[in-house]
Amino acid sequence: MQKPSTKVKRKVAKATGIPTTSSGRKRKAQKAATGGGCLIPIIVVILIICITVVAGCSDVSSNKLEATTITTAKVTEELVTEEVTSHNDTIDGYKFAEHKTYNSPAEENGLGGEKIYFDGMVTRIDTASDFIYGIVKASDGEWLVLIGSSQIEDISNISSLYLEKSIRVFGTYRGFSEVEKKPAVLAEIITCNGQTQSYNQLSDFIKLDNQSQTETSSEKPVSKESVIFDNMGIVITSTGITKSSYDTKVNLRIENNSGYDFDFQARDTSVNGYMISPVFSCKVKNGKIANTGLVFSNSKLEDNGINEIENVELSIHAFNWDDDSHNFDSEMITFNP
Repeated sequence: MQKPSTKVKRKVAKATGIPTTSSGRKRKAQKAATGGGCLIPIIVVILIICITVVAGCSDVSSNKLEATTITTAKVTEELVTEEVTSHNDTIDGYKFAEHKTYNSPAEENGLGGEKIYFDGMVTRIDTASDFIYGIVKASDGEWLVLIGSSQIEDISNISSLYLEKSIRVFGTYRGFSEVEKKPAVLAEIITCNGQTQSYNQLSDFIKLDNQSQTETSSEKPVSKESVIFDNMGIVITSTGITKSSYDTKVNLRIENNSGYDFDFQARDTSVNGYMISPVFSCKVKNGKIANTGLVFSNSKLEDNGINEIENVELSIHAFNWDDDSHNFDSEMITFNP
């Protein structure tokens, strides 16, 4: 068999890239081992990349460690900040309240009127039925806290004092709000950032039992009785006026035989034709009677040029915190106290 010519071998090597001579194969092996003379630059580049990557990894690890340390410190700080304070069973007659104990209507749990306290974060400030209230998130549940009267307090001031802040509430348990689906508490004292605020103004006018409200005036009331509302088993009687150096009170007697417990308030109130809002809210249980009244600030009366209350016009708003299905507003009532 005739050997292929050198010219043919060259054509095959050029087409396939495979050397056909022993010397060609030797040169191919050397190029494979040395990179065709480019191995040293490649090695240098690889070393530089490796060093850079190692250094970068070192920086990343350092940054990661630093970030972890900062995060851990922040979490620790939050844990310390949010750490639950140990509670005494009772403080000045107020019992520490577990949310689950009061998270039902007062008629069911029998705890209405109890003096309680709890800690939490104020998540919302709002108004309803002439009240300013807050939603307070405790560690075991949310509470509705009646803070003040919108006729006396400024909601913006209340918000600046408590919104998104941790507070301790001392107050009286009112029952369960079907609207907010939370237990309701009438605040009497609130502590926040080491400062204490008293809210006894609401306690003075919101009855939690069925005893008559104590008169604070040194003057005896001017007796002049007249029935101003008689409907659905509820009778409201105007019983005269009591004056003091600070306010004037239009006395009312409320008899509730409606079959339901109600809180009573006044809406759209005017005195001698001037719109003036009184401080008034009274809880009367079914089958009970309460002596209460519309309290007008003397300064507000004077601002409107009123020395004597000649006539009062208002609508009676009646509601129940636990069941709003029987709530009602009366037609406008006009009477001469």
